[in-house]
Amino acid sequence: MIIKNKRGFTLIELLVVIAIIGILASMVIVNVSSARDKAKDAVIKSSVSQVRAVAELSKDDNGDFDGVCGESDITGKISNNISENGGTMICNDNASEYCVSSVLNNGTSVCVDDFKTLKTGSCGTGTSCP
Repeated sequence: MIIKNKRGFTLIELLVVIAIIGILASMVIVNVSSARDKAKDAVIKSSVSQVRAVAELSKDDNGDFDGVCGESDITGKISNNISENGGTMICNDNASEYCVSSVLNNGTSVCVDDFKTLKTGSCGTGTSCP
């Protein structure tokens, strides 16, 4: 009498395992995607906050806030950093005040003005946050 040893898995068992792995992988990808957007929003908030330092330095050099939006650090490096992470920078200034805001990836906006606090909202065409 010949006895055959069956080794391995059946095709059905392999397909079930592959399906389970696929479902778990899709759940992980969704979570990683939302974490990536949150990280980009954090970079945008940080970049908008950096404007405060540049604005204060500009005021120390020039005596007022006029020209803050023309500073090469704001129009170049900070604006590019915001754009690379999906934001759009709005910058308005005059002699006595300034306002910089950006839309985040989650649809909200952050804003900083001469009162030096990061707020929710957009400058629009004004020189102060709402």
